[in-house]
Amino acid sequence: ILLHSNKVVVCSLAPSHPVLDSTKYKIQSINFVQQLNEEMKGKHKHNAKIVNINQPICKINCKLHPELKQEKCFTIYSCLNAKLIEINQRLESDPGLLQSKPDTEGFICVLLPKLDSIKEQLSQLKNHNEYLKLRGNYLSSSQIADIAEN
Repeated sequence: ILLHSNKVVVCSLAPSHPVLDSTKYKIQSINFVQQLNEEMKGKHKHNAKIVNINQPICKINCKLHPELKQEKCFTIYSCLNAKLIEINQRLESDPGLLQSKPDTEGFICVLLPKLDSIKEQLSQLKNHNEYLKLRGNYLSSSQIADIAEN
């Protein structure tokens, strides 16, 4: 997640997420499970859709390279209990943005957490090194070293 000083959170994939490996996966489609509430309005986004950490935001459907016959689906969950204030609808028409520009135009969604709980929620998230340790079983030591350098 990317936290702005105004406490708005932009959600994107971790640099080491497997779907970002364009040599292994070709993204076919991204389907958002959660949709915005059309009645959302105002500075505090009244009537915005509330999501929690157990709710999926989207599903990323991929085909494996090089054979492109085997399919895999990744489910991306909300990382915070928050209001869903934007989903990146450009990903539905151009799913390649997720791999080509994951931290900018390829973001997944924008969340607005409750101000009184944001510090506690952020403290419970894994930092990138902790995430790499959890994923260690799936990554080779050279992949971990490459990611750590960047």
